[in-house]
Amino acid sequence: MNLTDDFLINCYYLQLYGITINRVMSDATYGEEFAKILLGTIFHREIGPLVVIPQKVEYGIETECHGIRLDVYMEEKDAGIFDMEADQNWSLKDRQSLPKRVRLYHAKIDAGVLESGGEYRDLRNVCVIFITTYDPFDKKRMVYTIKNCCTEEPDLPYEDGARTIFLYTRGVNGNPPADLAELLRYMEDTTEKNVCNESIRRLHEMVQHTKQDAKAGLAYMKWYEIETMCREEGEFLFAIKMVRKLLQEQQTIDKISQLTELPYTLIEKIMEQLNLHPEWDNEQILEKIEK
Repeated sequence: MNLTDDFLINCYYLQLYGITINRVMSDATYGEEFAKILLGTIFHREIGPLVVIPQKVEYGIETECHGIRLDVYMEEKDAGIFDMEADQNWSLKDRQSLPKRVRLYHAKIDAGVLESGGEYRDLRNVCVIFITTYDPFDKKRMVYTIKNCCTEEPDLPYEDGARTIFLYTRGVNGNPPADLAELLRYMEDTTEKNVCNESIRRLHEMVQHTKQDAKAGLAYMKWYEIETMCREEGEFLFAIKMVRKLLQEQQTIDKISQLTELPYTLIEKIMEQLNLHPEWDNEQILEKIEK
């Protein structure tokens, strides 16, 4: 179980089974300290007071529109907003769509922080950070910093407050800072052998506290079971199972969408068939929906 794994930061499926765990980024005692060490190493500066919100959901403006689930949303007082995503998706299709995925994340974050009637100048700086175990752009760099600019005048200042940073855990090009390289190595392989400085030692203490929690151990086994079921059954069949379970718990469609991140239209189709044919099994529901 490493920091780049979904379980330590992003395990919302467990909520479907009534399981809550003490994740490092949401812990009331050391969640903020943990986040400040990560950001401080990435940006090489002291990080001010933080508000840390794991699994922050931004809904679509309409029920048919796509929402997003941010792994770890952080607001630094009198500074900016950070979203940190741990991503291990190696598929070529998902890698190619990363820039557009980030585009949506920025748009949803901006829309969520600018109050009605607010001035554009009030928009806060937003940095989306992806930590990946694959090379997103195949240049073997550890750090890829993306900012908007003027194509015709590359040196023209164009500061819109939006920035994206991709951190590739195994990157070597670009002369990456030693402390950042050490942090990313630890995040990918979260073991004692990669504890090589005081900041990482403190991170390791907090991680070990989470790993040694008995509830976390049981939850990890359940998470692994759920992930295995999803792979073996297929995403749509697993989606039907989740919707059925949540309906039995009398959850609303809004809550189902929040917990599962499924599109409203798919949830509605599943609900319709479950209401029409409550005696059908999940495979029969799937066959009807696919038609």
